Order: sequence, then structure tokens, then C-alpha cells
Amino acid sequence: MNHKSHGFSVLHRLVLLLFCLCWFWVLLGFWIAFRGELEESSNPLIYSLVGFMGMLVAVLGSFQKYSDFLELGRWDRLKRAIVFANLQGLLVAFLLFMTYFLVRDLAISRAFLSFYILSQWGLLILVNFLLPDLLQWTFRDDARSRHTLLIGTEETLLPVRDWVLGNVSSGFNITGIYTPGGGGRKELQLEDLMAVDNLEKYLARYKVYRVVIVPGPRSEYWIRSVIDLCQARGCRILMHNPYASYFNVPLVPVLESGQPFFSLQNEPLESPFNQTTKRLFDLSVSIPVVVFVMPVLTLLIFIFQRIQAPGPVFFSQMRGGKGGEPFRILKFRSMKHCEPSERDETQASMDDDRTYPFGRFIRKYSLDEFPQFINVLKGEMSLVGPRPYMVEHDKLIGKDFRAYRVRQFVKPGVTGPAQCAGLRGEVVCPDLLHARNEMDFHYVGNWSLTLDLEIVLKTAVQVILPPKTAY
Repeated sequence: MNHKSHGFSVLHRLVLLLFCLCWFWVLLGFWIAFRGELEESSNPLIYSLVGFMGMLVAVLGSFQKYSDFLELGRWDRLKRAIVFANLQGLLVAFLLFMTYFLVRDLAISRAFLSFYILSQWGLLILVNFLLPDLLQWTFRDDARSRHTLLIGTEETLLPVRDWVLGNVSSGFNITGIYTPGGGGRKELQLEDLMAVDNLEKYLARYKVYRVVIVPGPRSEYWIRSVIDLCQARGCRILMHNPYASYFNVPLVPVLESGQPFFSLQNEPLESPFNQTTKRLFDLSVSIPVVVFVMPVLTLLIFIFQRIQAPGPVFFSQMRGGKGGEPFRILKFRSMKHCEPSERDETQASMDDDRTYPFGRFIRKYSLDEFPQFINVLKGEMSLVGPRPYMVEHDKLIGKDFRAYRVRQFVKPGVTGPAQCAGLRGEVVCPDLLHARNEMDFHYVGNWSLTLDLEIVLKTAVQVILPPKTAY
């Protein structure tokens, strides 16, 4: 964990919560000053707390990867700030107006609530955009001006050459290199210290702030004495991970039964808190859909099926779930009914003659997927996650794509990161399948409630304006 970026993330969330609460009362003061007192029966305290709770829910799942947010360029950060503000503002607005209609408070001004929501949305964009720079400026230190020493052997330092030169050119103050046994590399363009007594004098003379150690397979004869010497001088020590070059993913340190290990995949959904948050989000959406939308939609599709393609209303199929465990996925039947022995399991293609006319419509607008909210209620699926493939396809794809099973670390979703990006429907080439899998891998390692909300909103847009691949 990068404690600095984690601390910035927590501070960013706290500032947003404080801003949400303070802006309500500041705006209310101006509103009363210019528009007059609110009615006595109104209770603005309730609305300020509801707005605060909406913001709290929004920030709980945000900014897990704050180091990535800090590294974005100005334009990319602005776009990301707009996404955050949209999600935060939407949650606050939803809870405020839900409270308004539930308590039927006619005393509170709807104009005030609307003005509060709109003004807060604009300011949230500004706060999310400016706050990272402000936090870094507030907690700035002079680490760049302090001396950093690089320690390693000729073999271990060569792979980090580009990193060293890149940091030197960007102003990071790597001032020297110590290679136990000699053999320092001239191309690193750093002062080479040749003996242990030189190292001790160097640490004392330059007041070295940080030591970066790059160990190798034969470093055990010097690493302990070097670390003791650096610790005695009060240096901060960074130990390079020698295994990182063997993998194309970052190694994540984990602690299991008291023993330290490295994992090849960050898994936010291993956290019981995150699991609970995601499950509550699933239920909050799927229960209203199943209770209010499904009956009407089922009746409508039943009528069209009776006219165009008689047969069962629903279609079920075995798919691979979490951990590869099979489950039976539900859909509205969009193809002509046939016996299981005659069923063609190939993917639907454009102008597929197996699809009846209204079936094409519900496939295009993803209405056939709505029964999967029942799978969500049963706990077999989640609202957002990698889309499940047929069990047979799982076996075939797993042979061709390394680490394919990573996508099964989480529950499959009604929608997913690839689908909201327009990568849906028939898989026509390996590159397309690879792109889908890469998006799924990223989702598994970077889950957040904000990411789920973002995918749901993008999916909603695609339901209304379906891409060309929707057929």
C-alpha cells in the first residue's frame, strides 16, 4: 500500500463530506436572506443529513486507486472529476427527492432543493478537479531535493536503468550508486562508491534521505550489513521487488495465516465490507426491477410470443459462474422454440433466422436480459461483473487465454465493463475476445462502487441507444 496516496484518498473523501454538509447550510442562509424564512413545519436538518448520507454512500466506493487519479493529466483528470461529480450528485439528488416525496414535506422549497443539487454538482466538479493538487501542495515535502542512493550489483541495476535515468531527468534527486564488490555501471551517470567505508561516509556527508536497494540472487552476503548501516543513519529504505520482471501484472503483498505472500491479482472484493456494499447495491436495484418491471415486461413478451413464436416465455442455459461453478442463467426467449436435441448453441448473428421479429427488438434493446435480475436475487449473479460464457466456451477460451479464469474470481454480471463499452454480441475475432477479457481483468482488480455505478449508467445509455453490435 502507498500510504501517502491512501491518505490523500481518505482526506479527499472527508473534504467532500464536509463540503456537502457545509454547502447546504451556507446556501440555505443565502436563500433565507434573499427569499425569506422557510415555513415553521419545514425541517432542513433532515435534508442536510440525507444529503450527507448520499455523499457518504458515493465516496465509500470512490478513490481506491487514488495514485492513478493523482497521475492523470489535467484534461483526463477533469473528465474523471465530471464522472465522479455526476455519480455523487445523482446519489444526493435521488435521496433528497425520495425523502421529499416520502415525508410529503410541502414546507421545504423544491426550488431550493433543485438549486442546491445543481449548484453542488458544478462545485463538485471543481472540488474533485482541484483537490488532488491542493492536497499535494498542502502536504508537500522536500523529498525531491533530498539525496537518494541506489544500491545493487551490476546485474540487478541494469534492468532498472531506464527507471533511474527517467527519475534523474524528472528532477528526482538520485545522487549516487553503491555496488558491493564494485562493477558500477557508467551509463547510469551517477557517482559510484566502491567500498563499505565510502558508503558510511557518504551517508553521513550527504545526509541521505532514501536508499533504494535492488537485491539479486547473490545479495545475501552484503544486504544485511548495508541495511543495518542505512537504518543506523536514519535512511528510509525501499526494497526493489526482484520478481516483478517475471510477470506482466504487479505483485500484491498479502498476509495469510500470519505468513507474508505475493498475489498476482489485487482483489478488492475479497473484503467482506466491499462484498456487503456490492450486495446491497445489487438488491437495491434488482428488487424494484423484479417487483415492478418484470411482471409488465413478461406479459408484453408473452403476448408477442403467442403471436409470432409460441413456446416458453423464458430461456435458460448453463453458464460459468464464480469460481467456474455452473449455474442456470435466465433470459426472455428471443428465438423460435425448438426441442433441446435440435437446439443450435452457436452465438446469434445479424439477421439470424432463428430469431422471431419481436425477439430481435428485445435483443437489440437488451430487454431479454431482464430475467437475470432473478439470478441476482438468488446470489448467482451480480448487477455488474464479467459477462458469463457457456460452460463449454469457458473450457475452450481458458486454453487459449492465459489467466482467463481471473474473471471468475467475482460473480458474473447482468452487465459488465466490456458490454458498456460496446463490446457485446457475437465474438467475431480473437482480438475482440482478448479486449473483453482485458476489461474484465481490470474490473476484478479495480472494483469500486463508483465503477459499478459508472458501468450501470453507461449501460442505461446503451439500452436506449444500442450499438451496432446489439443484435
